[in-house]
Amino acid sequence: MEQLKAATEKENVRIEEQKAKIDEQLKEVQPLIDEARKSVSSIKSESLSEIRSLRAPPEAVRDILQAVLLFMGILDTSWEAMRKFLSKSGVKEEIMNFDANRITNEIHKKVTALVKQKSNSFEEANAKRASAAAAPLAAWVKANLEYSKILEKIAPLEGEKNKLLKNLKKAEKQMENLSKGLQSVDEVVGELKRKFEVLMKEATQIKVDLDREQETIKIAGTLVESLAGEFQRWKLQIENLKDEQSKMELCSLITSAFITYLGGCSEKDRNSLLKAMCKMFNISHFKPLSFASLETEQLNWKTKGLPSDQLSLENGMIMFNSCHVSLIIDPSGQVSSFLSKFLEKSETFKAAQSDLMTQIELAIRFGKTIIIDDVVEFDTALIPILRRDLSSQGPRQVISFGGKQIDFNTDFRIFICTRDEKVEIRPNAANQLNIVNFTTTISALSAQLLDVAIHLEKPELEERSSGLLRDAELKKLELEGLEQLLLQQLATSQGNLLENTALLDSLNKSKESAEIISKSIEESEHLHKELNTQKEIYVPLSLYTSSLFFSFSNLQYYNPMYNYSVNTIMRLFEKVIKSCQDNSSTRVETLTRQIQLTVFYHISRGIFRQDRLMFAVAFINATMPKLFQSKEWELFTGVLVDESSTQSGIRVSWITPERLPALARIRSHLPSLFNALKLQDDASWNEFSKTLQSEKAIPSNVEVTLSDFQKVLFIQAVKPERLYNALVDFVNKNLKINSINPPAFELKHIFAESEAIEPILFILADGADPSQELSELATALRVPYHSISMGQGQEQIAYDAIKECSIKGEWLCLNNLHLMLAAVPSIFKHLSLTTPHENFRLWLTTEADPRFPSMMLQQSLKITFEPPPGVRNNLLRTYTQIDKQTRNTVTCQSIFVLAWLHALLQERRTFIPQGWTKFYEFGASDVRVARAFVEQLTAKEADWEFVRGILKFVIYGGRIENDFDAKVLDSYLNVLFCDDKINGRPGKELVKGVEIPASDKMEEYIGLIGKQVPSVDEPYLFGLPENIKYSWQIVEAERTISSIRTLALGDSKNALTDSTETTTQIIALWKKLCQSDDLPKRELPVFHSTDPIQEVLCLEAINALNLIKFLHRSIGNVAKSMKNPSMASVSTQKVIQSLVFQQTPDEWDSAWAGPSDPAEYLNAVVKKTRGTMQLHESSKSSSLLSSPIDFSDLFYPNTFLNALRQMTSRQLQIPLDQLALSSAWTPSQLPPKQCVQVQGLLLQGATFDSFLRETTVSSSVYYPAPLLHLAWTTEASSTINGEQIQVPLYSSNDRSDLVTSVNMPCRGTDKWNIAAVALFLK
Repeated sequence: MEQLKAATEKENVRIEEQKAKIDEQLKEVQPLIDEARKSVSSIKSESLSEIRSLRAPPEAVRDILQAVLLFMGILDTSWEAMRKFLSKSGVKEEIMNFDANRITNEIHKKVTALVKQKSNSFEEANAKRASAAAAPLAAWVKANLEYSKILEKIAPLEGEKNKLLKNLKKAEKQMENLSKGLQSVDEVVGELKRKFEVLMKEATQIKVDLDREQETIKIAGTLVESLAGEFQRWKLQIENLKDEQSKMELCSLITSAFITYLGGCSEKDRNSLLKAMCKMFNISHFKPLSFASLETEQLNWKTKGLPSDQLSLENGMIMFNSCHVSLIIDPSGQVSSFLSKFLEKSETFKAAQSDLMTQIELAIRFGKTIIIDDVVEFDTALIPILRRDLSSQGPRQVISFGGKQIDFNTDFRIFICTRDEKVEIRPNAANQLNIVNFTTTISALSAQLLDVAIHLEKPELEERSSGLLRDAELKKLELEGLEQLLLQQLATSQGNLLENTALLDSLNKSKESAEIISKSIEESEHLHKELNTQKEIYVPLSLYTSSLFFSFSNLQYYNPMYNYSVNTIMRLFEKVIKSCQDNSSTRVETLTRQIQLTVFYHISRGIFRQDRLMFAVAFINATMPKLFQSKEWELFTGVLVDESSTQSGIRVSWITPERLPALARIRSHLPSLFNALKLQDDASWNEFSKTLQSEKAIPSNVEVTLSDFQKVLFIQAVKPERLYNALVDFVNKNLKINSINPPAFELKHIFAESEAIEPILFILADGADPSQELSELATALRVPYHSISMGQGQEQIAYDAIKECSIKGEWLCLNNLHLMLAAVPSIFKHLSLTTPHENFRLWLTTEADPRFPSMMLQQSLKITFEPPPGVRNNLLRTYTQIDKQTRNTVTCQSIFVLAWLHALLQERRTFIPQGWTKFYEFGASDVRVARAFVEQLTAKEADWEFVRGILKFVIYGGRIENDFDAKVLDSYLNVLFCDDKINGRPGKELVKGVEIPASDKMEEYIGLIGKQVPSVDEPYLFGLPENIKYSWQIVEAERTISSIRTLALGDSKNALTDSTETTTQIIALWKKLCQSDDLPKRELPVFHSTDPIQEVLCLEAINALNLIKFLHRSIGNVAKSMKNPSMASVSTQKVIQSLVFQQTPDEWDSAWAGPSDPAEYLNAVVKKTRGTMQLHESSKSSSLLSSPIDFSDLFYPNTFLNALRQMTSRQLQIPLDQLALSSAWTPSQLPPKQCVQVQGLLLQGATFDSFLRETTVSSSVYYPAPLLHLAWTTEASSTINGEQIQVPLYSSNDRSDLVTSVNMPCRGTDKWNIAAVALFLK
């Protein structure tokens, strides 16, 4: 027995040695097997599903799967068998647990042959490229093949080991026979053992139970510990859910309203309206986006290309939760791309394509999702779809579309996208659409610009950053999925949670995966932050560039032709980055400067000359906010509303009294600036008060304390006639440019700058036409050029030409689009459907028209085309239309004088309202027709009276509406067309320095124009006063400020939501104006007098108080509406809208036509009311006519003059129609009893001291006129001896409201008519 045991032990030692040898052989290949199994375990189910879903797999995938199936013993290696194998639920585990001992020699040979034959398929790189799952499987195949080789090699060792095991079993059998003899002993021992076992079993059971309870406690502790983070988060979520559940109805109501009504609102409006709704329902911090969409959904939207800003995410929520069809306004064009990626199996169609209706019909039938992009006009054929006008035909639902009854599939969805914010939608369609406006916000735009900058400057950085961001968001989605799975497992578990080991294992795995993903997300975010640090260098550039866009985006609200899309700034930004040559450390600063100038000049080139200063000042305000301190911009633009400022305490000898109120406003709103001016130091300000260019003569000790804009504010207050120059200097200095006008452009540069898909739109002014230059450029570049003048019947010709020229790479010019605005959308559609040749260009010309389709404006390269200003350029333009045929000298002189007259009439429009009271459309056709008449009438002996009559009544006079403007034309004709000027002899001057040649050669006249006519217009050329440029500067500066105000307010729809501040200021101003004498509560006066003047003044007082009471009610209604907007009537809403735009409401203006600014209007009403009341009181004592009267205190001075006429008629017993208004400047010339003295008049265009005198360059704009005496006398009587001129008396300096006309003594009536002398009320 002992010998057998010893032999057995020896056999065991030899067996172990054999095992060690076998293990030594397997040691090298085992890591390969383990690594292959690990790689197989990492294969994602999605990757296997992806392979399974393939109709025809890549060759590498097929070869690898064939090897796998052979190892598994599956001889059918067809693709169907492979797909069936991969679809098994535990396929990964089966592969991982495969026993290589199962590999037979035959299988080994087959697989070895396959791997040799298709070695490329089993290379890791090729396998990876074929599929994410293929590489691990290939590694597994090669590892098992290697393992099989080793098994074959160790087969002899295995045989020897088996032989030893056989001997061992034999020895053990012998030992068993021997042990039977010990059975009896063993039975006794067995009995004892059984008893012992029973006792041990009981003890063991106790220990097992104890161990189980301890294990349960341990599992419970581990579970509680591992779910601690989730517990806190879920606890918070439960509290939020309970809170939301308690307010579910209200939250649903607010979210529904948000989705239904706020999709078309801007971000600012949404926030304010949402805040108002939440306040109404007493809900705080509510976000419809979080309520109506999961974070995973939002992450998914962002990964598919939806912009990540708040507004875009809200819009995404609205689009996918609305039951109405969404009309998506997307200026950037990103959303249609996002929808096509996000919506599976969706199709995108252009609105212009001819088969659109057929595609929509197919989509309705088969339940497709379609996206209609680039909609220019909303097609009413879509209305049945919007309304879902369904009808039943048996079990089918049908819809009427395109004149057909079509089966309606409930899966059908449609999204409509447009870039045009002003797309026209009929009311019946608008009610069925949910408008979703992807308004450009500064944060979203700066993010886009940053992406563009990184893409162009650091493409590798952008690629890494995008990959990390995408990876992090995908992992967040995966983490969210694991958390949902965790919750689902906990919710669906049955029995004792702690005893459900499968569940606990699953929970632990999910938790471990979640922790791994969380760490991975943290690492990705950390790395992303590091990359962002490298991107930070471009953040200021992108933010600044986005501010540039918002500096011109509102121009369309001032002039609809100035319409630019966000793509404009994107293109310019990309162009600047690509063209920048600075590669040093200052590159970003260089880029900032270049983009500033590029944008400024690009926009300036697309707006008219007269609007460039307005844009330049607004541009600086938008892009350089640090130049403006608090309240400075508001004071400059007149946004600050207050009572006519009191100037008490301001005593400055060199400042005129009428400028003191403006100075008082500075003291009131900007006291530090007022104190810094040191105005009491007369010695320092002496030069400033005397110099013409006062903006450049601010004392040095004061100038150093003022900012550039503070100097502008000061000039605005005390020297408004220099404000225009001050603004130009301010712009040039801060933009570091020489002129607010862009550099002169050439058409060849425009051609080089433009692209084939981008139309070039010329916005024409004053008859300018680039057609000739375009034709010459096309000839020089050898490009075929076609020109079509648009008019009725030309539409189809234009469409065909666009198609043909775009294919051939030729140029096409469509002229006068303003005559065929209805065809512009169709032109845009046809253009959008082309894939043009790179040399193709579409040139368009149009005059400015507010109805011009905005879509074409946004997509075009816009250039304003204006004729060069000035008399010289005007004369040269006229002479380009004159042929060189032979004419006599008088005719040639007559043509020259006619061209001169035409130039004066046109260029005089620069000085509106002094040059002309309004803009008159004198055009090239006028001078062409006039020349034909003049040539005919001067061919022989000229009849100048007849010539003047033709020019006055046939050519130019018919356009003139104002009597005093007609006198200007009369005087020009009298001075120019007479024998004294045109007689065929030399030496006659039109004006100083400009002679009329005595020649019959046109070349001499053209040469004289270039030599003698100055390039810059001076007042003497027109016969206007020398100081008219001051008046022009005042008008231009006021127009500029008014335009800036319009820009700042933008769209009326957006402005109305921000009405509180302005209307509150108006309400406060009204209270302040009325508080001293409580005008709204004053009793209306009662009149009993028969005196016409007393009666009229009493009626004036009654009308004034009624106007006060009316305004009080109107402003009261506005105040009530501010507290409760739902109470506002339609008329009150209109009043509020006007006040927001700082315009006098129409209903106020209809009560009394006053200033256009509401604050000035209220100040004027209160001032005139008080003045009228004082005049009424004075009339009761019969002392009214004995003292001077200020007509500016009256609402209707004409009515007072009529009352004076009635009184005179009664006193003198003369009929009214025999009385004429006479004027005198000395009291002795008129009867004292019927004479009224008028004070406070201002004279413009001349000075006066018994006669009208010429002004000088340094003369002030207005000259205080002496006391005027007016009386009604018989028509035969005359108060002025000698030459005199009728001068209009206007109520204000805009020359719109004529009070009367008065006679003024002068020398040379034509001269003063041409000078446009006028009187104004104070």
